[in-house]
Amino acid sequence: MTTDQPGNFRHNVRKLYLFSFFWMFLVIMPVLIPFFTSLGLSMRQIFQLQSVFGITLVILEVPSGYLGAVR
Repeated sequence: MTTDQPGNFRHNVRKLYLFSFFWMFLVIMPVLIPFFTSLGLSMRQIFQLQSVFGITLVILEVPSGYLGAVR
């Protein structure tokens, strides 16, 4: 291990906090709609894709939270 690694870890923690902060604002959303329309998806298809993502997230998040709390 080199001596500069603890500084890198602190830098990564700062990046993680920054990423978590901006994740709550969904900064990527204004970019996704034009990206998906450039791929040829209609607005209806984009909203269906987002709803499938949201439902999948809820279905998979609850069991993983339960398993994390049990173990």
